[in-house]
Amino acid sequence: MGYVHIQLPPVDRTKDFDTNYWYWHHLWLYFTDKFSYVTIQCWNEETTAIAELKNYTNLMRSEGLVKEFKIDLNERTRQFFAEEAAFDSKLKWFNLFFHEVAGKEGLELHDYGREISFNRLTRGDAEDIVEFFNQHQADVKFVPDEQD
Repeated sequence: MGYVHIQLPPVDRTKDFDTNYWYWHHLWLYFTDKFSYVTIQCWNEETTAIAELKNYTNLMRSEGLVKEFKIDLNERTRQFFAEEAAFDSKLKWFNLFFHEVAGKEGLELHDYGREISFNRLTRGDAEDIVEFFNQHQADVKFVPDEQD
């Protein structure tokens, strides 16, 4: 077991969202099925994103400079995240943590989607992910657990 870590280049503000986040729709189509909810973090000053997320959950808490939302993944919310993720040329949300029903975290997106981690994977499970991200400008590596 281990995890896949992906580091993407900074957002190019002269390009559109689909160019900067070429992986976004593929991620939602192929890599989020097993997750039952997502925890999203926004900076307190990101009032537009915060107001929008309030339409999808009443589970919000303040954590210092951050607002954190727990949102169940269903057809409506999955469509929202897949289709309404852009704010100008970047992702609306600072951090996203995808969880399975048992609460285990399996996928993390940090720094507005520029850093991604797929957790608790076998080498075999990691191969498709590594191959997909290697096809683009991404620094991708599989990191085995110590007992691997």
